[in-house]
Amino acid sequence: METIVNIPDDYLCPITHDLLKDPVVAADGHTYEKKAITEWFRRGHRNSPITGQALVHTYLQENYRLKSIIESFKERLPMIQREQQVEIDLHEAIKLREKFIEDLLEKKDSKMLYLEKENKRLMKQIEDLRKQLDSSDRKIKELERENKTLKEKFVSNAKIIQQKPKNENDEDRKIHDDDMCKRDYSKEIVGDARIYEVCKDLQSLRKFNNVNIK
Repeated sequence: METIVNIPDDYLCPITHDLLKDPVVAADGHTYEKKAITEWFRRGHRNSPITGQALVHTYLQENYRLKSIIESFKERLPMIQREQQVEIDLHEAIKLREKFIEDLLEKKDSKMLYLEKENKRLMKQIEDLRKQLDSSDRKIKELERENKTLKEKFVSNAKIIQQKPKNENDEDRKIHDDDMCKRDYSKEIVGDARIYEVCKDLQSLRKFNNVNIK
């Protein structure tokens, strides 16, 4: 019966998914099989096989520590498992990784396009709201000016009314009203009783306003 041993992902090349034999570190900080990452660069790629981000350089650094760990790990593997290690065709592995990066970048481009459209839509909403706000501010200012004008007219008219002298007709009307109020209506018909009440009210009103009744 075969013993199955789980191989840590760090021991596998991200391109070939095979156990690392000659591990090297690229500019993205990830470790690859030297033969696989070299072929990746030879095909003109200057981005990370994992993230798709551009690499600042294509220099490779030997990962001696990881290589030593993997060698110790391989020594502990059962013989049958070592014999069953199948190397993935390098060219096929590169194609698979190219497809992975292509899909990854396509998804990023699609997401960026969506975000750009959404940003334009939100900016248009903001601009429309800003226009509505500006229009409301103008209307408020117009109403405030109109209200101020009406207040000034009201105050001006009130001052004119207070300062306007009494004319002769007003004085004559006052004397006439006083004469009517001095008459005795107690013996006249019931319909004239209302006139008496009105004269009393007129006298009371003038006293309230400090007007002398002749």
